[in-house]
Amino acid sequence: VVRPYKGPPPGMPYQSLDDLVSQRQPPRPAHPELGRPPDDQEQEPREQPHLGTLALVQMTVGILGAQLAWTVEMAYGTPYLLSLGLSKPATSLVWMAGPLSGLVVQPIIGALSDAAHHHRFRRRYYILWSAALVVLSTLVVAYARQIAALVASYAGMGDWDPETESLQQQVALACGIVGFYVLDFSLNGLQASLRVRPRSLFFWTV
Repeated sequence: VVRPYKGPPPGMPYQSLDDLVSQRQPPRPAHPELGRPPDDQEQEPREQPHLGTLALVQMTVGILGAQLAWTVEMAYGTPYLLSLGLSKPATSLVWMAGPLSGLVVQPIIGALSDAAHHHRFRRRYYILWSAALVVLSTLVVAYARQIAALVASYAGMGDWDPETESLQQQVALACGIVGFYVLDFSLNGLQASLRVRPRSLFFWTV
């Protein structure tokens, strides 16, 4: 026989489901790294440093440089690849480097930098390496023809050789395509590190 529920006995205060769950949960232990006290202790407010305009600009100016590099690549990438001799259908395969690098690089860089032990250099390490790769890949893309001519000269092929032009075009295309992929991957790594660096500097605000 199912008896209808008549409510709590007289004199018993009403308790919601959240109150019952909170009573059954044990107090949180102190965090070993952040030193967070349990819930039953009062947490003293921590004084946060004041950041001026110059400090905020210094933390975010790197993102401006990364966005400028993206803008230059988007504006001049396709005409430059076509001038190297790449076909229009093949340029779409080159532009797959952007979404592919964003899908792969940013989670990996984020996980590796989060697992670093030294909190002061765990972001800067990847920022420096990514910036160096951005500069190197940009130079390779910009001087693809000169690199191709240098490779052809070291191969012992002169201007009289009919295969010289074909070799130079192939080397220039290889430099352009590889440079574009390295540029996209390094830019995504740079952006991933720069975006999270201000947050990691003030992790106590989380």
